[in-house]
Amino acid sequence: MKNTKKITLLITLLLSFSSATQAQFWNMVWADEFNSSTINSANWTMEIGTGSSGWGNNELQYYTARPENAQIINGQLAIIVGP
Repeated sequence: MKNTKKITLLITLLLSFSSATQAQFWNMVWADEFNSSTINSANWTMEIGTGSSGWGNNELQYYTARPENAQIINGQLAIIVGP
């Protein structure tokens, strides 16, 4: 039982070290901080689809381009479901 715990701890430590070293080489390629009161239309597009045959991935709902359904609230993009 002691050996099993030691092996598990060793594996956990090795995986943690591996993840930490890989993270040093990651580069962010794009971000949007939502630090204004409106959505940046250069970064985001509202796609409404065709409304038939489940546009996209056979979904039954229909998308809207109404600005009140996508807002920035407290620095976060909020998708608001409603009429």
